[in-house]
Amino acid sequence: MLKLYNSYSNSLEEVLLSKDKVKVYLCGPTVQSSPHIGHGRSAVVFDFFIRYLKYLDFNISFVRNITDIEDKIILKSAEQNIDFKELAENVTKEFKDAYSNLNCIPPDVEPKATEYIDEILLYIQKILDEDMGYVSGSGVYFDTASYADYLKLSGRKLDEVISGTRVDIVEDKKAPEDFVLWKFAKEGEPYWESTWGKGRPGWHIECSAMINSILGNDIDFHCGGNDLIFPHHENELAQSKAAYPDNEFVKYWLHNGMINLSGKKMSKSEGNSKFLKDYIDEYGGDVMRFYFLRAQYRSPQEFSEDLLIESKTTFKKIVEFVSAVKPAPTNSELINLFKKCMDDDLNTPKFIGEVFTQINNAASLDEKMLGDLKSTLRYIFQILGFTFEETSTKRVSIDEIKIFFEGYGVSFTSVEQAMKDFLVIRETYRSNKKYEIADNMRTDALNIGIKIEDGNDKSTLEYISYKLEKPKFDVIECKQRSLSYSAALKANLRLVVYDIDVENNTKQILSAKEQEVFIGDLPLMTPSATFITNGVERVVVNQMHRSPGVFFDHDKGKTHASGKLLFNCRIIPGRGSWLDFEF
Repeated sequence: MLKLYNSYSNSLEEVLLSKDKVKVYLCGPTVQSSPHIGHGRSAVVFDFFIRYLKYLDFNISFVRNITDIEDKIILKSAEQNIDFKELAENVTKEFKDAYSNLNCIPPDVEPKATEYIDEILLYIQKILDEDMGYVSGSGVYFDTASYADYLKLSGRKLDEVISGTRVDIVEDKKAPEDFVLWKFAKEGEPYWESTWGKGRPGWHIECSAMINSILGNDIDFHCGGNDLIFPHHENELAQSKAAYPDNEFVKYWLHNGMINLSGKKMSKSEGNSKFLKDYIDEYGGDVMRFYFLRAQYRSPQEFSEDLLIESKTTFKKIVEFVSAVKPAPTNSELINLFKKCMDDDLNTPKFIGEVFTQINNAASLDEKMLGDLKSTLRYIFQILGFTFEETSTKRVSIDEIKIFFEGYGVSFTSVEQAMKDFLVIRETYRSNKKYEIADNMRTDALNIGIKIEDGNDKSTLEYISYKLEKPKFDVIECKQRSLSYSAALKANLRLVVYDIDVENNTKQILSAKEQEVFIGDLPLMTPSATFITNGVERVVVNQMHRSPGVFFDHDKGKTHASGKLLFNCRIIPGRGSWLDFEF
């Protein structure tokens, strides 16, 4: 039997519902700025939930809203000198792209606040008809004193609410804790007509009106981050019960925990939010899903790059274990174990622990049992929304890179020089607490293959990674057999790392693989030049030479080269290892 923690009762409850139709509402984003990793967690953990309900044969009606009109959206659009609709549309697309890249199931309905103004106005009127709201000089407000169970969901006390920072202090409210249903527009602000005056909906009222219009007066699950319990869900519950006092409104309230950075909640207001796209681009949707899967959804989840790297390494073991099989539920013991963990308030970390116990003991299984284990494990991860697809890297040309830097007023002579100048500009924004501009610069840089890591005191370039269309060489000088080449930012090279035993005159291949390499404007015949490989090692070029595979063709007096170049490099800080690059 599925048991979930109900935030309203503060207890673990059995889910007692008919499977014929289950109504799920997830509070979606306020589209003021790009999604951060906290938005990703809420989307993914409730995607696990939706997928598991579907696996249990529940017939799901799933709604996730978009708040596309709100004070912060108006403020952000004014800062960018664009219409609020343009900002909302742009950011909405970013959220939808992120959800898609995380392989989240799209909702059956995804309503926008601005599309439900008529329904919102009717809902507000119903609250006023019940004598639980009032009109003042600044807007229409909900009278919290008229609702006896106010603060029952959050468990707060009235004095905590009054002293809190999330309550708008408006002089013409009856009480500080009263919240706005319809906010009268100031000069130059967007508005809609109403019987009370020109204005826009308050934040909370849209969800009640959308739920009522799309799903009906009562729903089964209301989901969202636990930072929404107060004031958003508390106020939503109050106004919904005011409009329909005989209805339950929500049977189960589910809330996920926050993402923390060094023990602090990640949020835009704290200036420590990380853009979700950065990490999806770098690690892929499956690794991000696996990172979220490793924590119990209600608990806070600590975030760091190291944890993502660890998740990538751990998930790779699962991918390699199931790579040669097709998904099939052939191991009933593992299926029952999966259901037992998920029925226990979606205890995904417990299931992950059980998975690796099974993998570690797999050597003792016969061929059929091993095949059943692998097939079933892949089947379960498919249920949870994993695709096992490789993430491709965007190809970038040198012209695109130059245009990128010039767009920020940085003259381009080399990537390293331009990056240093770029970081100086970005640090100025960070020191002035203009975090959103700095974050946008970091995201833009990542889109062309440059990753910036923010430290406590300053930002540093952690690595540069390019995947370009193909290597290109221009002959700069030709005097007999002495040639110099300039590489315009290279692409895929084959790296062969040797361990050299000088005394015995032998060498052993340690690794040989394809890798993306940045060479920049390095003259290939100049010794002791430096460049950066794929964020792993710095390499110093000690010796370069042409291999016998280089041919020179003469065509109308022009000399050009094609073929294979070999040059030796020393890995820093390692000693005794040498590297051959094959173009």
